[in-house]
Amino acid sequence: MAVEMELTYGSDGGGGGGGGGGDGKGKAAPQISLVGLFLACMVAGGVQYGWALQLSLLTPYVQTLGIPHALTSVMWLCGPIAGLIVQPCVGLYSDKCTSSLGRRRPFILTGCIIICISVVVIGFSSDIGYALGDTTEDCKVYTGPRYHAAAAFILGFWLLDFSNNTVQGPARALMADLSGRHGPSAANAIFCSWMALGNILGYSSGSTNDWHKWFPFLMTRACCEACANLKAAFLVAVVFLGLSTAVTMVFAREVALDAAAAKRSEEGGASGPLAVFKGMKNLPVGMPSVLVVTGLTWLSWFPFILFDTDWMGREIYHGRPDGNPAEVAAFQEGVRQGAFGLLLNSVRTHHHLLYLFPFTIKNRSI
Repeated sequence: MAVEMELTYGSDGGGGGGGGGGDGKGKAAPQISLVGLFLACMVAGGVQYGWALQLSLLTPYVQTLGIPHALTSVMWLCGPIAGLIVQPCVGLYSDKCTSSLGRRRPFILTGCIIICISVVVIGFSSDIGYALGDTTEDCKVYTGPRYHAAAAFILGFWLLDFSNNTVQGPARALMADLSGRHGPSAANAIFCSWMALGNILGYSSGSTNDWHKWFPFLMTRACCEACANLKAAFLVAVVFLGLSTAVTMVFAREVALDAAAAKRSEEGGASGPLAVFKGMKNLPVGMPSVLVVTGLTWLSWFPFILFDTDWMGREIYHGRPDGNPAEVAAFQEGVRQGAFGLLLNSVRTHHHLLYLFPFTIKNRSI
């Protein structure tokens, strides 16, 4: 998720490198056109759509369920933990996967299915809490805690973070595997363009206040307008993720890894999570500096994107998620405006990527 880093310990010597995506017998992956590479990377947009919704809406929303503002940051610890543990391990095992679908696609498909399940749990957490014994008062008048709903939400939230990381590592490795004659720089530019597009769509959904009007049946006794907006946006995220996953599964034509070659590559070397630490010891010259810069960048960026919408609702619009109706309305308006600000930032990012893309095609040594 947040920590977009994969340490691969390649079974074919490539570690998910950009040239071939071979199977251990010297077979090369079929050459792919630039349009095919663009479509093969589409899953990045689907995952980022849900990630943008998660960043813009969930910190404010969980406070309406009774989680104190001071504890919301604890809830977000799952992101760094998942990035530190899940992505390197999944990258390691995907390098050695011998599935007929290839090395990356089985993990991408499994992760996307779990993402869809977790998103539904998050979106319907208020209704789940109501069914498990939370207050029977109408959500229009009750602003107190709903602990069963909060428990369901946190379960779905952590599951979403771990499944996001299950997809992101193999998706990036797949991008490099398929890059071929286009080069990894072009593939990475396409991948990042999909991420920027997913951010634009996700933040657009988060800044919209009309979902409950378009899908009024999503409002229930436990789920009022703001909750129905979140629920609808996440259901759309499920549809978009399903579509993007299907496109990636069709256009990313991998060559299956030979089981005998994968077994030979493990002989005499560290296996399991230990191989991740071995990879850390054998990083190329200059890579530790890149990792330090990346870590410091996320250290400054992550608090901003986590609390931007919540800050807008509380400090700029002077609202409260647990206040009177006027304060709640002001808080939700601030959240939407914060999501709109993140949308503008994503539009700028996407514009810069479109500007830089031709240079990655001309100069593949970037």
